[in-house]
Amino acid sequence: MSTTTKVTNVDLDISGLAGTLVEDFDWDAIEHDYADALATACGVESVAILANGDVICDVSDRDAVAALDWSEISDTIDGTAIVRRHEMLP
Repeated sequence: MSTTTKVTNVDLDISGLAGTLVEDFDWDAIEHDYADALATACGVESVAILANGDVICDVSDRDAVAALDWSEISDTIDGTAIVRRHEMLP
């Protein structure tokens, strides 16, 4: 049985990508998909990102996850595509 630990917190707010039409999007779904994309892109299998942005992982991966540059990882994510997938049509 492995134990998880909180390593850091990441900002899941990409609402700036929606322009002036922020209310036209499902932000819960966007933040969920963005968190999943970040967790996958970081390359550490045990990483999970919670809805509040907390990054958790297996204790054995703590040092590797603490060394990650989350800004750099974020730059690899197509946030605009995630936002567009969750546009709520009238």
